[in-house]
Amino acid sequence: MKKWFLIHVLLMTCLQFVNAQTVSTAVVEYNGLKYPAYIKEMEVGTDQVEAAVKEYFATKGARERTHKGYSIYRNVRLAKGGTNEVQDAFVRVERAGKRNEDKSRLIVILTKPGAISEDKPSKAQKEVGSGVVLVAGGSVIFDELNPGINNQQYLYELGKLEKELKDLEEDKNKLNKSREKLEKELDDVKKEISSREEAISNTKALLEAKREKGPAM
Repeated sequence: MKKWFLIHVLLMTCLQFVNAQTVSTAVVEYNGLKYPAYIKEMEVGTDQVEAAVKEYFATKGARERTHKGYSIYRNVRLAKGGTNEVQDAFVRVERAGKRNEDKSRLIVILTKPGAISEDKPSKAQKEVGSGVVLVAGGSVIFDELNPGINNQQYLYELGKLEKELKDLEEDKNKLNKSREKLEKELDDVKKEISSREEAISNTKALLEAKREKGPAM
């Protein structure tokens, strides 16, 4: 019980760290054009973040469409942040660093409905630029996503511990079977030794008797 309590405390500490990461803005590329976006890096694996994103937008009734590495959710209504307007959200989850599997970068392009087209941009559009303005208050999405990300990370960590426990128990069972096999082999060896000792004793007695009797006259 004490062990699982300590594990729970460690997990909660990790999840609080996820919430502590700040949201920044940067320019990202989608479909050949540059767009302003909200970005947040987290000490959480991409699988967990992606699962939380899908779950979050599903609760909003938004249908996902994937295009050019982004999950696209159109006409999403964000209840928090003092606005009841709908927006389009272009979401991308990527690993933050090639070697770091447990650190993700969540990118969200939040715009007015229909502001970004999925069609291939013309040469003129590429020269002019997207001209898209980022909808204010985009951090609302991250605030709403945090509980889901925390939950996914919590389940992931629990799953890892449960798998580790299962593997340890399987190893223990294998070792117990090996021990039982060795103990049985040891018992068989002991029986063989006992049998040989009895045979040696009998043979010694026959030898002594033979020596005492001597050769036939």
